[in-house]
Amino acid sequence: MIVNRLYQTNEKIMAHKKKNVRKKLCPVCEREFSWTKKLDKNWESMVYCSDQCRRVKKYEGLDHQK
Repeated sequence: MIVNRLYQTNEKIMAHKKKNVRKKLCPVCEREFSWTKKLDKNWESMVYCSDQCRRVKKYEGLDHQK
């Protein structure tokens, strides 16, 4: 009965919770992003949460008027 109730409410059961995940704050959008195994190789050099935020910061100081 418990299993049927979980399927009816569309709840997902996780095998474990990630308690001690490293996190950083993006300076552009101020969102928090977390460490993943994919980002492990360059985690120390990561500053921005996405390519879009990196591009915004890169062009933020330039004057785009002609």
